[in-house]
Amino acid sequence: MILRIAVGILCVTICASEGGPSSKKDVCNDKECQKLVEEIKSQMGDATPCDNFYKNVCGKWKGSLELQRKPLKEKAVKDLADLLKAASVEPRQSPNATDKLINAFQSCTQQAENAHALRDSVKRVLEGYELGQWPLQENAATRQKPTYEEILQKVGPLPLFIYTVSLHQSKPMITISKPTDFYVSHIDNGGDYEGYDYQDYYKQAEEAYREFITKTINLLSQPATHVTEATDGLSKAVADEIISVEKNFSRLASAASDVTKTGNLSYIRNLLHNDFLMAAFKRDFDLANVSIKEETQVEVKYFQYFQKVAEFLKNADTTQLINYVLWTKIRNMTKAVATPLNELYLVYKNKTDIEPAKRSNDTKLLCMQQLLERDIMYTAGASYYSSDKFDKDSKEDVMKMLHFINSTFRNVIKNNTWMSKEDKKKAVKRVNNVRFVIGYPDWILQSAVVNSFYQYVPNISASASFVEHYHRLQENDRLQKLRVFNSSYYSKSDEEITLGSHAYYEEKSDTLAYPAAALATHYRKPPIPRSMNFGTVGTVIVQLLSNAIDRFDDLFPNGTKTAVDYWSNVTTENFCNNSMCLNNSKECFDTCALQNYSRQELHDYLGVRVAYQAMKRSKKNYTGPFLLK
Repeated sequence: MILRIAVGILCVTICASEGGPSSKKDVCNDKECQKLVEEIKSQMGDATPCDNFYKNVCGKWKGSLELQRKPLKEKAVKDLADLLKAASVEPRQSPNATDKLINAFQSCTQQAENAHALRDSVKRVLEGYELGQWPLQENAATRQKPTYEEILQKVGPLPLFIYTVSLHQSKPMITISKPTDFYVSHIDNGGDYEGYDYQDYYKQAEEAYREFITKTINLLSQPATHVTEATDGLSKAVADEIISVEKNFSRLASAASDVTKTGNLSYIRNLLHNDFLMAAFKRDFDLANVSIKEETQVEVKYFQYFQKVAEFLKNADTTQLINYVLWTKIRNMTKAVATPLNELYLVYKNKTDIEPAKRSNDTKLLCMQQLLERDIMYTAGASYYSSDKFDKDSKEDVMKMLHFINSTFRNVIKNNTWMSKEDKKKAVKRVNNVRFVIGYPDWILQSAVVNSFYQYVPNISASASFVEHYHRLQENDRLQKLRVFNSSYYSKSDEEITLGSHAYYEEKSDTLAYPAAALATHYRKPPIPRSMNFGTVGTVIVQLLSNAIDRFDDLFPNGTKTAVDYWSNVTTENFCNNSMCLNNSKECFDTCALQNYSRQELHDYLGVRVAYQAMKRSKKNYTGPFLLK
């Protein structure tokens, strides 16, 4: 509704704009501008504002409505995909974040059906672990088997445990916990549960998983011309071994009690009587080029799980262990969209999920949506989109508008006749403390900062399979968190705002956020008159800013949404008794009956009034008029 109101009042702001004498060339009066004015005027209804405010400003609106706020604006996703499709990468020794984004996107869209590129990419990824060709065969081993410590040093913590890194009293702390993403379970529930035999479900799920592993092995086998009965039998045998190992870890995880142990790494190692944690951390810390020390603080959740894992590893068959851990690396790569591996993953998911997943047939959008996941390339995508669709100059122009909007809004508060003096003071103080994020945080356009977020991603060409890009990008996200240890960690604060679908106001922190993706559809550069931007962008900002002074705050003191009354009785009575148009808004729902057919909003009224006044106050502060006469 905010966008409808904002666009609807454009004719008021544009047609009422005034300025000093100017030459004809300075006035936007060509056919394009006149057409814009007529389109805006045609969207207004015939009702008077106090009879029906919405019909007055947008009674004949025929545009699309985006009523539901989403993390990603659909148009922004499509626009970014089009930009990346048309982009090219210049050969250079050290590709930047944008180069890596372009290569990853074009790999995803151009190599979707390329099974040869897929096998080559998976082979390169697995060779990086230096554990031999997957899957290993017991009778094919020609060298001495590695110990489990050596295996962990080469593969890292996953899939044995997960970890996060945080700052505790200004020092890094590692929190580790048991894994949760098991695809098979050892659990025996003893038969029926509320009329449903879960044993049948587990058997069917396990069979689907076995088929998933087997077909993956066959797909990645060399040569991959056809699968014989003998090779299929070997694949099934390996699949059974993998499932057996995974069931063991699942059993240990589900049986572990919820007990946490905290201390330095040396203390935890002594408790476990084993050094497998240090061995597992070695790969990630070496790749991130940071050091882990004996005094590093560690928090171990489900400590019993790690005790049992330490015992299990001592007697584990290392060939089976290698096959399992490398399978989990491949299994994660099957989630990379638009690849032959992903097709196998989707078949498995459709057999095991309660409801089959719905999937788009648009490869370009599938690739773009996955790249915009927060642990993949959201930052690079947000930066590239913003630099093209809402650049630094555009942001500076809106910030200039914001100066006049803010001062005008405070002036309206100070001079209104319905707020008590105390409520005015509170309102002005709160407005002064509002934090604005317009478009994006400033660091999004700082190339050195954005490039640093992908420093652990090697140069991978667009001719490689997307699974290779996907694997390296996820690994990079994990390694980025270790930068806390060498003080080079950079917080991605507010980045999630950039590609959001709607502007919003967060009452808890008094933050007003206006995403670049939303601004790109509302803001217009010169020579379009700035009155249009005050009518759209300005109105939206004021509508949101008015949340700081309306009667109720939606707070969550106990996790439950609670409306907290912000006004005094004097303010409430003055407003509800004297505002002809607005006395049936939510501010007055408990003091008087509705008088009109539709509910009017204080936010909409202030949006129109303040944006228009701010535009008039801004006239003398621009070098050119950019006004319609």
